[in-house]
Amino acid sequence: MAEVLDVSREDDVTTTRLRLVRGSVLAEPVAPGGLCSGRRADQEVLQLHKLVGREPGDAFIFESYELEAPLPDVGSRLAFSRVVDTGGRP
Repeated sequence: MAEVLDVSREDDVTTTRLRLVRGSVLAEPVAPGGLCSGRRADQEVLQLHKLVGREPGDAFIFESYELEAPLPDVGSRLAFSRVVDTGGRP
C-alpha cells in the first residue's frame, strides 16, 4: 500500500511521489509498476514507468510518460503493483 504525497504533470511527464504505508516493502526492481484502487491490477489508476529517486522515510519518486489518465488525489492510499518481466513467457 502506498500514499500519494505529490503528483504533477508537465507536458508528457507525470511525476509521482509516494510513501509506503502499513509496513509495506517493495522488492527490486520497483519499476515499472502501477497504482491500483484495489488489490487487482485490472483496477489500475496510474502507471509508474521509471523510479527516479528515493527519499528518507520510505518515499519513492517515479516518472511516467505520455499518460492521459486523471491523476490520483494527494493523500489517497492505493495498492502498488509491480510489473514482472516474464522473459517472454506467458
